[in-house]
Amino acid sequence: MGIHSELGIPTKLNSYCVLDQILPSANPEEFRSSQRVSLGRIRNESALLREAFQASLLETRMKFAQVAKGSLNQFLSTPIKSDNEDVQRIIKDAFEKYSEQIMPASSVGIEAAWSSQVIADSMLVGGQTKISGIIRKMLSAGKRKLKEAGFKLGRNPSNIFESVYLFDGGWNLDALEYLLGKSITDDARSSAIDCSRSSLYTVVSLVGDPEQKISLWEASIIPTRINTPGAEFVVEIGKTFETLMKEFNLHHLSLWKKKLSSGEGDAFVVRARTIPDHKLLFEVVKWLTGSGNESLRKGLTENGALVVKEIIA
Repeated sequence: MGIHSELGIPTKLNSYCVLDQILPSANPEEFRSSQRVSLGRIRNESALLREAFQASLLETRMKFAQVAKGSLNQFLSTPIKSDNEDVQRIIKDAFEKYSEQIMPASSVGIEAAWSSQVIADSMLVGGQTKISGIIRKMLSAGKRKLKEAGFKLGRNPSNIFESVYLFDGGWNLDALEYLLGKSITDDARSSAIDCSRSSLYTVVSLVGDPEQKISLWEASIIPTRINTPGAEFVVEIGKTFETLMKEFNLHHLSLWKKKLSSGEGDAFVVRARTIPDHKLLFEVVKWLTGSGNESLRKGLTENGALVVKEIIA
C-alpha cells in the first residue's frame, strides 16, 4: 500500500504453509487427488477475486469522475466542447493517480500455490552405500523436526503433505483466509487428516520460477543453529543462490524467514527445487558442505535439517 512507501518499509512476498498428515487408514492417492481439486478451486477463486477487485476499482473511478463532472457542471457549460473534455480527462487522470497512491500496490489474491508430498528417506538413500554422513545426519534431523512438530513418522513418513500459498503484501492474508474457507469444503479430505501444522513466512530472497511444476522435487533445508546474525546470514545466502542456479541448473531457490520470529533458531528455511534425481540433490548438499563460508556451511549442513518433497499439484 501507499503507507509502505511513505514509511520506507519494503513490501515482500509472504507464504502460508500447511503440513497435513493423513490417518494410516486413509488412501494417499485419494488424498493427492483431493489436494489437486482443492488447489484448483483456490486458484480459480483467487482469479475471480482479482477480477472483481479490478472491476470495482474501475467502477469507483468512473463514479468519481461523474460526480466531479456534476459538481463542476456549471463551470463546464461553455460552448467550447474541447474544454469540457479536457477538464473531464484531467479530473479522471488526477483521481487515477491518487487512487494508485492510496490503494495496495500488490495484486489481490495469491501469486502462486502448490502442493507436495514428503518423500520417505528410504526412497532417497535405499541401496546406496556412498551417501555422506552429513546427508544422513541432515535427513535424520529433518525427521526429528517433523516428530517435534507432532507428526508420527513410523514406517510411512510419506503420508505427510504440504500446501503452500504465496501472496503479495500482508493485507492479502485476509483474502487468503477467505479463499481457503470458501474453497476447502471437502469433508472427506478433512476427515482424513490426523495432524496439521501451519506457519507464516516472509520470502526474503527468491531466484527462479516460484510456480509449481508437477513431479519436481523440493528440498527444504532448515538451519537449526546459525552462528551469525540473521541479517548477515541472509546476505551470505543471497550470494550463493546465483552460483547454485548456474552450477546445477536448478528450477528455483528461495530463502524464507518466519513471520515475527525474534530468534535465529529455526527462523529460516531454504527451498531448492530440482528434477527428481537424488544424485543431483545430494550434489547440491555436497557443494554446500564445501563452501568456504564457515557460517553458511555449518548453518545449512552440519547444523541443518533436510526434508524432501515431491510436488503433486
